[in-house]
Amino acid sequence: MLAPMNAQAQGTPIGVEIECDDSTIDINVHPEQNQPVSVSCTVTNTGTFKEQIDIDWSVDGNDFNVDVPGDTSWDIEAGDSEDFTAVFTASPRIEVKSEDFNITATVINFGIDPVNVPLGQFGSTAEVGGTVNSLAYSRIDLEVSNPTTRNIEVSEEESIQFTIFNDGNRIDELEVIVVNQQELEDAGFKFVSDSFFRSTVNPSSSSEQGTILIEAPS
Repeated sequence: MLAPMNAQAQGTPIGVEIECDDSTIDINVHPEQNQPVSVSCTVTNTGTFKEQIDIDWSVDGNDFNVDVPGDTSWDIEAGDSEDFTAVFTASPRIEVKSEDFNITATVINFGIDPVNVPLGQFGSTAEVGGTVNSLAYSRIDLEVSNPTTRNIEVSEEESIQFTIFNDGNRIDELEVIVVNQQELEDAGFKFVSDSFFRSTVNPSSSSEQGTILIEAPS
């Protein structure tokens, strides 16, 4: 009665453990950089007999997926382990979000003459879980209404009109600037309006129309 609490776990006929290197999976969903993320996992027979162990997996939502290529069922001797890889993917361009995933190991049978194990009984299952996340990314398009070369008469004004399209997956503060502002001002041009434009834009949306007014030298 005074034996250590873990004594009962020693020598149990059926037992299984599963562990993975990472429980938080971050996926880059940029359309040009979207790549699967692989995680190494190990399933161990902690029982005293040979066991057939199967694994199963799931992830919430429809934008993420997890798969285990190759073997998903092994006959494992007592105390031995098998390694496998879980591969996580996500749809490109999805919004910033997180979902739960789960990987389960189940003892199907054990012993020299295999004895089937009722599902979930006798410590025959083990699981690992975590979250899979889509990472934020920024991507923009600048759409100028008239991008051609323009001739401005002396002392006249010309407007440059444009919109910014947020092609990222989060709300972004976007800015348009005149890169060579100092060069233009040194040449005698004047900015009637601000030489920049800023707007907060939702993903997959365009900003309001921006305008920069420039006056030719006199």
